[in-house]
Amino acid sequence: MQIAVSLPRRRLVSTLALGVLGAAAGRLQAVPLTRILVGFPPGGGVDVIARLLARQLEAGLGEVVLVENRPGQGGLLAAQALLAARPDGHTLLFTNDHALAIVPHIVEQAGYASPDDFAAVAQVTDKAAMGLAVKADSPLQSLEDLRAHPDALFVGVPAPGSIPELALDLLGAHLGVVATAIPYRGGAPLVTDLQGGYLALGMTSLAELLEPVRAGRLRILAISGPDRHPAVADVPTFAEQGIAGLERGGVAGLFAPRGVAPARIEQLQRQVARALESESVRQQLSRQGSRLNYGDSATLARNMCAIHRAWAERAEAWRARPGRQADASSA
Repeated sequence: MQIAVSLPRRRLVSTLALGVLGAAAGRLQAVPLTRILVGFPPGGGVDVIARLLARQLEAGLGEVVLVENRPGQGGLLAAQALLAARPDGHTLLFTNDHALAIVPHIVEQAGYASPDDFAAVAQVTDKAAMGLAVKADSPLQSLEDLRAHPDALFVGVPAPGSIPELALDLLGAHLGVVATAIPYRGGAPLVTDLQGGYLALGMTSLAELLEPVRAGRLRILAISGPDRHPAVADVPTFAEQGIAGLERGGVAGLFAPRGVAPARIEQLQRQVARALESESVRQQLSRQGSRLNYGDSATLARNMCAIHRAWAERAEAWRARPGRQADASSA
């Protein structure tokens, strides 16, 4: 009798358990999935902001929001993946200005000609700074010291044809020396080599330099932008040291494929604005060197296209140099 009674009970429990699991699975399947593509390795400045933004969007949208790193060719691979994505607003790209504003100038057959080939969603910053850094125990104390150490002007940059590399032309012209770029696949590995002493100099985003600077492993000789950065207030700008052309801050923001419904763009835009209003978010991003400046889709598109135009001549000249096209395509 006990066996006859226990078997139906087990079946009942199993049936109920399967029903609960089935209902849970159904709810999970009903939750939309949104991917944010990042064209640079994990741990870099762009990646850090994207992951923080993803957490905020997930809560605000009620969706699962995942960051997917697709590093390579200065962000080109991620941008091309966005071009190929369905325009449903659930595949996005968080990027800096290099991938959309510079890459079209330096990579033949990139697949897109300008930032206008994408749908701008929202701007996160337009004051991103880059820094020229050395190891903490380097004898180099200022840009002027580079005149006396021309052998030290092998400078790591985060990607071939990146704004840091294009900026080296301005630096070299001012100092009367040749500055040779050593391209990396992102700023994170560049910073690792700089700390290890494998590089004498490196130029990349301030966000990627701040942690080792605070730890006393690196020093920054100069930063880009219109004014000094509060995170490194003792570091002069390039302009203060006589180098013009690097006053514009870098832009970073969220993009979608062209053709996404305006209602979805507006929904995402509202959530980005709300995320950047959070004091905890602002503190976290300030800690890693980002100066937030929210902008709507029109603002992001306008600022990204301005950078595209501003660097056109130098980027085209870079591409015309022997072997440069191959460098850009293999990054």
